[in-house]
Amino acid sequence: MNQRTLIRISDPWDFGEALSWRPLEAELLQIVRDKDGGRALLRLNKPVEYEESAWSYVIALPRYEGASIDVLEQGKSVDCTFTAISDGQASSSNPWDLSAWRGGLAFQADLEPLTKG
Repeated sequence: MNQRTLIRISDPWDFGEALSWRPLEAELLQIVRDKDGGRALLRLNKPVEYEESAWSYVIALPRYEGASIDVLEQGKSVDCTFTAISDGQASSSNPWDLSAWRGGLAFQADLEPLTKG
């Protein structure tokens, strides 16, 4: 897959401020399609350091009912909720499983394809 994307943070405010509201570039590694709009695994081009931790991978889920990750393939953006995961979880057989998540980095942002040029 390996599509280049931009993540434009909208919330929480303190996370956006910590990054000076600059968008994050990421590589879309994998999409899972399901009845809830799908999920995406992304690798950030540069790890994000926030609250004494560094994160390289995030899972994105469409934020609103009826929205779908699939619109990225049409060149459109989708508003998502992002959850940062460890490198170990990203390389596991099921990086999508967030049931053990008990805190860390989570944020809301627009995920959009980054066109070449």
